[in-house]
Amino acid sequence: MATIAGDPSVPLVLRGSSMGGWMALAAGAQLEAAAVVAICPAPGADFVRSLRAGELPEFAVDVDAVARLVAGVAEQRAAAQLGTRLLLLHASGDDTVPVEASRELHAAAPGSRFVEVPGGHHRSAQHDGDLQAFALRWVDGVLAD
Repeated sequence: MATIAGDPSVPLVLRGSSMGGWMALAAGAQLEAAAVVAICPAPGADFVRSLRAGELPEFAVDVDAVARLVAGVAEQRAAAQLGTRLLLLHASGDDTVPVEASRELHAAAPGSRFVEVPGGHHRSAQHDGDLQAFALRWVDGVLAD
C-alpha cells in the first residue's frame, strides 16, 4: 500500500471528480492507494476527444501527452486492481458523463462500492455534503480494515 512521503502512518487516499475521477482511478491503481473515491469519473478517451474537438473551456494542455497517458491506462483493469478500495459516486442524471461509465467500472471491480444518486447532474454528486460525508466514512472503514 502506498503512503505519503514514505510515512507508513499516512496512507495514500485519492479523490477526484470527472477527469479528476479518472486520474484518481488510474493513479490509485498504479500507486496501490489505500482508497480511491471516483466521482462521475470521465472515461479518458472521452476527455481526449473533447480536448481535440475544443469542447472544453480553454486551458493550457498538451493534448498529445494527455492522449498518450490515457492510452496507457485500461480503466476497467485499474478498477479491478483497486477492488474493495474503490468507491464510485455518480448522479443518474449526469448528461456529461453517463452513469453507465461508473456502472461498468463497478462491474469490473469485484468488491467495489457504487452509489448511484437519483437525478442530479454532472456536478451534483461532488458538491453534495451528505455524499462527501458518506465517502469520508467509507474511507475510514477501508483504512480500519
